[in-house]
Amino acid sequence: MRHVQVKFPHSALALREHNSCTVYAVACVLGVDYDEAHALLKAHGRKDRRGTRYYIAARALATRGTVREIPIPRLEARLLSGDYCFDKRRRLPTVNQFVYKLPQRGRFLLCAGHHAFAFVDGVILDNLRKPKTRARIYAAFEFIPPQPKPQPRPVYHFDLTKAFNPEHPDQPISVITQNDINSMWKRLDDLERKRS
Repeated sequence: MRHVQVKFPHSALALREHNSCTVYAVACVLGVDYDEAHALLKAHGRKDRRGTRYYIAARALATRGTVREIPIPRLEARLLSGDYCFDKRRRLPTVNQFVYKLPQRGRFLLCAGHHAFAFVDGVILDNLRKPKTRARIYAAFEFIPPQPKPQPRPVYHFDLTKAFNPEHPDQPISVITQNDINSMWKRLDDLERKRS
């Protein structure tokens, strides 16, 4: 699992902010700069220099595409010193366990240990120097960017009097006349009679 520390050195806003891991994660998932991600989250309720709830980030991402919440699998209860461990936090998978089960293609926003980061095309993109790989995942979202609408195919109108042969541009294409079509139909009729 690769990890890349994300920095936005040219953003004066990023230098002034604190507790902005969600802004970094949203910027990486959307592929935009820090200032644009900050404005998007602020429009959805994020306060400056404060942490952001994961559902605010999911709502902000939903304005730019489709967001699908990924269910977090619960691990089986483990036997610890004679008793079963039913602590909810311990039953959640760690970042390492969860990331290895994700597809290596796609854009994901992951929340673990009061921290948010992006997982884009098999790489963890985070503002921390070392990722929190042993933290427990408690929320995960897949971002699916909108597909561009297919453009209609252009309709070409040909003037047969000016048509030309692309292999031999100096020779014009012979125009099929009604007599040629009639003779082709006659040949087809003859072939069908011979078959039957």
